[in-house]
Amino acid sequence: MPERKNLTNDVTVRNLKWKEGERIQVWYKDKDHQGFYLCIGRGGSKTFYYRYKFDGKPKRLAIGRYPAVSCKDAYAKYLEVRDEVHAHKRDPASKSRFLTLDRLFDHHYLPDYAKPNKRSWKEDVGRYNNHVRKPLGELQADSITKDQVSAVINGIDRKGTHTAARHVLSLLNKIYNWSNQSNSGADGALLDDINPCRNVRCAEPKSKAREEHLNTEQIRTLLLSLTDSPADRALKFQLLTGCRASEAAGLRESELDRKANEWILPADRVDDPKSNNKSKRPLVLPLTDQMLEVIGEPVEGVIFPSPRKSASGHISTETMRNRLKDYGLPSRTHTMRKTFITGLARLNVPKEIRDRITNHADPS
Repeated sequence: MPERKNLTNDVTVRNLKWKEGERIQVWYKDKDHQGFYLCIGRGGSKTFYYRYKFDGKPKRLAIGRYPAVSCKDAYAKYLEVRDEVHAHKRDPASKSRFLTLDRLFDHHYLPDYAKPNKRSWKEDVGRYNNHVRKPLGELQADSITKDQVSAVINGIDRKGTHTAARHVLSLLNKIYNWSNQSNSGADGALLDDINPCRNVRCAEPKSKAREEHLNTEQIRTLLLSLTDSPADRALKFQLLTGCRASEAAGLRESELDRKANEWILPADRVDDPKSNNKSKRPLVLPLTDQMLEVIGEPVEGVIFPSPRKSASGHISTETMRNRLKDYGLPSRTHTMRKTFITGLARLNVPKEIRDRITNHADPS
């Protein structure tokens, strides 16, 4: 039997906790208002519910997650849905009355799926806020049409941000596909096989006149031109290892096992957001004679020091990009990594091996 509490009082609700040894879900019943409940999950999440009977069948409707939905707002919505049942004889759950796309994203997809499962959940928040919330957020999630989704995606595409359009479409697809799964809601699927993103396509991107990787002649010219400066050595090290620019720039003596001739890139450096590395795996890479020659003799601290005073002490990726520009090459430090990966592919190195060498996260 759920314990009775004053669920309209913010202090009371804030102090309610899930305790170790209790059931997966702990329910509390409001002491004055029939059907007004609070559920606390194992992780400490608190969700207001309205429990009622309709056509003789027990039902419950999620009102909102605390503290995003305050006690005052939850109680107001409770009164509204209770009136829907008793005064108008309508089942609010069957209509997904409060399930706007904003609500689906903020109170279900984000806390129940994205945050627990995606290291890039903040990117989902940014894309949703920048491109989806204003045009679609206040619409009922089950009423949004394919044409409305297409209008949003095409609008992003027309601004020349094709990659952003693809990411936003992928996000919307994920939100709807997850919401159609049986475990997305407390009583089953949040939506009933609804996805307006099906068959929506992004326009084909315009081809860009740029080299994604260096050709053989460019590699030869670069290697003959590189000096012993820290930036040039870092570029050569990146070309030889296929690592990311920030990983090469920040190379430290403490990461080198000179006896085993190995570079051990620790997980905290792999996770550096500046490296754009989402694989969350430490890298252990054998060092060849060429790599060891670039690294040089043992030193204290960083291998490629900055000529200027900096907090990190090592050269910046911007300096590396400027050096590429000085040599008349594409001034994207990712070009070096792409060149390395392309070279492995030309040598028929299997993709799974290429991914392990470059510490690349496999999306599959």
